[in-house]
Amino acid sequence: MAIQEPTLLQSNFTPPILTGKDVLIRDTTGSGKTFGILLALLSKPRRRIGPDRRPGITSVIVVPNQELAFQLQSWAQSLLPSANEQQMQEMLQVIVTPSVSILSNSDDLSLDRPKLSSRKRSKRGTKGSLSAIPEPDVVDKQVQTLAETLPHVLVATPARLWNLIERGVLDLSGIETLVLDEVDHLIRLPKRFASQKEIENRDRHPKPAELAVREIIRSAQAAGRYGTLDNKTKEGGTVQESNEQGSLDRIQIIAASATMNRPMRYWLESNNWVQDPEWVDTTKSVVLPEGIEHHCLVIGAQSIRNMRLESDRTPWNERGLIRENSESQRVSGEEEEVDWDEKDRAWKKDKELSWKEQQLEAGGASLDGENQVEKFRDDDDRILEGVATACMLDKVENACVFFCSSFSLGDLATRLAVDFGLEVQQIQSAFEGQNGEKQGMIVGTTKNSRKGIYIAHESNARGLDLPGLSHVYIVGLPSAPSSYIHMAGRTGRMGKKGQVVTIIRDDGHLEDRARSMFRTLNVAIQPFRHVE
Repeated sequence: MAIQEPTLLQSNFTPPILTGKDVLIRDTTGSGKTFGILLALLSKPRRRIGPDRRPGITSVIVVPNQELAFQLQSWAQSLLPSANEQQMQEMLQVIVTPSVSILSNSDDLSLDRPKLSSRKRSKRGTKGSLSAIPEPDVVDKQVQTLAETLPHVLVATPARLWNLIERGVLDLSGIETLVLDEVDHLIRLPKRFASQKEIENRDRHPKPAELAVREIIRSAQAAGRYGTLDNKTKEGGTVQESNEQGSLDRIQIIAASATMNRPMRYWLESNNWVQDPEWVDTTKSVVLPEGIEHHCLVIGAQSIRNMRLESDRTPWNERGLIRENSESQRVSGEEEEVDWDEKDRAWKKDKELSWKEQQLEAGGASLDGENQVEKFRDDDDRILEGVATACMLDKVENACVFFCSSFSLGDLATRLAVDFGLEVQQIQSAFEGQNGEKQGMIVGTTKNSRKGIYIAHESNARGLDLPGLSHVYIVGLPSAPSSYIHMAGRTGRMGKKGQVVTIIRDDGHLEDRARSMFRTLNVAIQPFRHVE
């Protein structure tokens, strides 16, 4: 893996993970959070279950998307290059939402675990939440492999994990460690100052990750995992079970995200998911790597230009406000935690107000006094041509293009190649093997990963690590400032340099929103050198 020593962050969180403490982790994108957690889990002793002491699942990592799940699998293979397929299945397996191809027709496969259907579910039930998760009629290869061999570490996406737990296929009450990677995205708490209706609606419809964790903890309590301290002894700084059966202590929870805020930490503690957690934070509220150059291009019907750095409509008392505050904090030495949920909420609330202001000032024409701008979508030929031209001018070999609207990636890849000569691959191909298997054990590894230009949706950004990614292109306006952080953070990782080019349509309103977003992020936009 060409890694010689741990990062400062990894040095801080690895010891508490290995001693069994609950750990909450926050650091900049590309600082090695997920990779360091994987190393720590692979270093834990293997759990043994049953009277025959057969190997069981020791740790579970919940990740927000299947690309990140297969990336973890790829890392494990790179760390253990001589392991055969069976040995890798014993070490780490991935379960994600099954593909169209179904490889098994066994509906009674249960992994020798009791069915949840015979259990009484928790009082805060799941009515209304399960309808969005289809009940598969058959079990695919992932579950078949899991039934034959339990891994040391299981990596899962939320909906898939909850579906298997709810069906009674998978009982995780005996695991030692549960990791929630990108925890703020998995749980999605109500925003600050949310209405009572919004709060109640979220409580009625919790996310699959929350449902899965609730059931795992509930089943562990039912199995006697969460006893009183009277039956336990302190040993080596951690609480260990001391009864005759030698049962395990409570499940260790590890939660990580570059944008984890104080309300999320409070929620985890108030719901008793974590107890006296170790808080590891080396960001100091800086969430984007310093080696990234940021650009923003504005494409009109007949032109392409750099974003104007200031708007005539920006109130005088807001111009430069964030940068001035940042400077004063550095001088005073004070550090204030950034609540990115609150930043996102304020940015979105300002969207409607700025739009109304624009309509009043524009009076049916553009703010520059020119003819009204032509409207087109973010998948218009002019936008795609801008992406292709930007890549070719910089002679880009390794990049990722994120689309903030849910267009078909297959169609976009075809159009970019046929119409504009830019060969791209969908992001899933970065983790496929030579035979194209994405859900089997053979996946591309960091060592032999191919260079190329990948395209993805905004939702695919979290946690991905594509080695050597020099450029990130963001097409359209991100849904929130925090989303920009996760997309831009795919480059400039581990101290390397990188460029992020945001490409938006020229309609005035979007440019204002982009300027507002960059001010919120305290990002300095530089002119793109190929554009006047």
